[in-house]
Amino acid sequence: MNKFKTPVADSMKHDPILPPNPQDISWEEELKKEVLNRLGKPPNLLQITACNLWDNRWRVNVWTNKEIVTDCSILKSPTIAKNHSFFCIIKQGGEMVFNPSIKRLYNSNKDTRNI
Repeated sequence: MNKFKTPVADSMKHDPILPPNPQDISWEEELKKEVLNRLGKPPNLLQITACNLWDNRWRVNVWTNKEIVTDCSILKSPTIAKNHSFFCIIKQGGEMVFNPSIKRLYNSNKDTRNI
């Protein structure tokens, strides 16, 4: 086995992948909503980004503002929190399979518009 290959979850190996955007759906927006629905809304949420890497295989990142305290001030720095970056495959029928799987970490997902 090549030690540089990333293991792929069994649920991602053999199922057919959705052809590139067959129904004129904005998968980017759908992915953002789904991640927020599963994860919940983190405090200091800045934005969620979704990028189609190839053939409906996506990278989704949840960005927050992290406060950095110095002797003179408090700064806010954009950051991706641990376990807030996901690889996603969109399968036939629109099923989204995330790796790692998304666990609910936050209770509130109110006001998810404009993410």
